Amino acid sequence: MRKYSNSYNRVLFGVVLVVSIFSIALTRKPHILEFIHYYLGAKYNSEVNYTGLYDAITTALSEVYGKNYINEKIKYVRNLKTDEYVSVDDAISNYEKNRYRWTPQRWKQFVADVRFFDTALSIYSKKSNFKHWQKILVDHGYNATPLYTTYVAPVVNIIQLSIFNLYLMCFFDIIFIIAIFFLIRKIFGLTGAMMSMLFLASASDMFSYITWALLRFDWLFLIVLALFLIDKKSYLLSGILIGTSAALRIFPGIVGFIFFVILIIDKNIRGKHPLNFMYGLFIGLVCSVAISSFVMVKFYNHNLINLWEQFFEKITAHSTEIGIVNLIGLPKLFYIVGLQQNGIVEFLTSIAFAIVLIFLSSKMKLNSVQYFSISILTLPVLLGISHYYYVMLIIPFAAQIKGMNLLYCALIITNVLISVARALNINYYSIVNLECIVYSFVLIFFTMAIFFKNYFGKSFG
Repeated sequence: MRKYSNSYNRVLFGVVLVVSIFSIALTRKPHILEFIHYYLGAKYNSEVNYTGLYDAITTALSEVYGKNYINEKIKYVRNLKTDEYVSVDDAISNYEKNRYRWTPQRWKQFVADVRFFDTALSIYSKKSNFKHWQKILVDHGYNATPLYTTYVAPVVNIIQLSIFNLYLMCFFDIIFIIAIFFLIRKIFGLTGAMMSMLFLASASDMFSYITWALLRFDWLFLIVLALFLIDKKSYLLSGILIGTSAALRIFPGIVGFIFFVILIIDKNIRGKHPLNFMYGLFIGLVCSVAISSFVMVKFYNHNLINLWEQFFEKITAHSTEIGIVNLIGLPKLFYIVGLQQNGIVEFLTSIAFAIVLIFLSSKMKLNSVQYFSISILTLPVLLGISHYYYVMLIIPFAAQIKGMNLLYCALIITNVLISVARALNINYYSIVNLECIVYSFVLIFFTMAIFFKNYFGKSFG
């Protein structure tokens, strides 16, 4: 009977996995806007660095269509160095100042790649391709970390653009997602894996934004693999993976540090586990930064100081943009109530909320896997990050903590309602704005209420 039950569970897991992957893979098209930033930004990083991508694209389009035509179709372009809007002529002038970075062969290849994406925009969208180019050229440019560029640039320089290769690159992330689910199955069992897949299938907006793009799930795979190693009591290696993930997306390092603090506070976690994890976190982050810095300077013509200065300026400009629609976290709620100008109040409130959450979670007497899972829930009070990064909630933090099922259900119901709203063609930005408000409220105040309920002695189950 037990053997039959195990076989049934495996079959059920496989069927649900296939259905979940189908919901995010086979029903969607390549996200061309994401590919334009991450493919071109990585492939030609030695030429465009972090500030020259839009200037180069504008110049390439002017060669394809003619300068006068582009001036008619594109009203303005974001200057990625000053963060101001400039004319097409100014963007081309900025490119000319940096033409020395390009060899004739590389520029010819870049123009061909831009031409390919121009055609792809027409194929995969009902809108005019120039409406997309106008949207793209006022975005925030290529803002991936140097570590991402270090390993992605060789890949995209080998894989030349074609429709087949576009789909091939999309499947890199599908492989990551499948691996993530198998690891979650190992860590949390069938129930946890089912919850994870349910969240995946319901969160169509988050996943549609970064699925069918270029290696956007690398950081999440490292987090889940680290969680698997924590379950196996391998704290040093798990810390190294979290440190590496932080070098890819920054905020996983904050989750790792919160996890370390909780382990230190909880007297039930004995031995050197907390310190080993912190050593690993430090080693992973420092080695990742050192290796990526060496590669970028040695092979991609970067100046070390300018490399990191440009990167952090890019991240800061993107993160501090007032009123950004797809933001989840306490800063979003501050913006909604009109307190975004008071940085001190926002900072002190974030720190106070974080301290309370860390203290209350450390009193739950959970195991290390559970502590790491709920460490993610401290992120919304500390940071405002783009909503699509909350795909990390496929880590089923509620699977073994019954008191949090209500929170998880609230998020899934929100996902379903957002999917229905999108199907009804309601204005996308209005939908995402509402989604982020609800997520921010639920993740902060539901979490706080549940933690308080547990601390004051009521049943947490």
